[in-house]
Amino acid sequence: MGYTSDSVWHRLWNRKAKHVCNMDGMEWLRSKYSPTVQAFLKKAERWAALHSDLLIADSTGVFEYLKKKYPTPIGMIAYGAEVPHQFKLNHLTSYGLKAFEYDLLIARMEPENNIEMAMEAKVESGNIVPLVVFGNENKYAEKLKEKCKALPVIKFYRANYNQDVINSLRYYSRYYIHGHSVGGTNPSLLEAMAAQCRILAHNNIFNKGVLQGGGQYFSDAAQLSRFFNLANTELISNRQIEDNLKSIRTNYSWEQICQQYEAAFYQVL
Repeated sequence: MGYTSDSVWHRLWNRKAKHVCNMDGMEWLRSKYSPTVQAFLKKAERWAALHSDLLIADSTGVFEYLKKKYPTPIGMIAYGAEVPHQFKLNHLTSYGLKAFEYDLLIARMEPENNIEMAMEAKVESGNIVPLVVFGNENKYAEKLKEKCKALPVIKFYRANYNQDVINSLRYYSRYYIHGHSVGGTNPSLLEAMAAQCRILAHNNIFNKGVLQGGGQYFSDAAQLSRFFNLANTELISNRQIEDNLKSIRTNYSWEQICQQYEAAFYQVL
């Protein structure tokens, strides 16, 4: 159970029961929430942390934050991903895309995912390779669409949850832009690594803890704009992609993660 629900319901647990809580990301940092909700989420984090026998962090950034803030023992268990077996070119057809002739961004339409920064970078670059954005429908998405409706270099599509389609779109992209700035481990970054993408990621401790040296990092639109005008094979090598695949198989396999959770449960008994 995550800390938001845990903070409310832990009072109902059997007092003899051992309590393990996955602390997920730092939800109170998300700008989509009102100040009141952010304040509650920060308190909820504290309530859950102080009433648990063991906390689980899914990224090094969250682990270090929790270690400094709370006295409760902490374990590190990442999220997982699977390496796709195949990628199909025909999945690009319905979107009018050609292999390695588009840049891709897949995210929830939230300010902290830096979609607007990526849009600005693409426009500033003058690069004609389209930026293709997949995401959910909400007011923020409508605002972004309105802002770029006269810009043919930016294309918006409704979220697609078919993994075969999305993995193929990832694999055949020129660059994959991962703008998420609030941790911990984001599943879409792991999936991009598993799909052998050339990844341009927002520069923060959460992304760096996962991707490490497997891509390039940007801190602002100007830096990302420069990347858009560089050849992808020069900016990110085949060796980096191979290292990402190795990392997924070695550090993020579901089998290994299940074993780590089993060990964590035995630890608190």
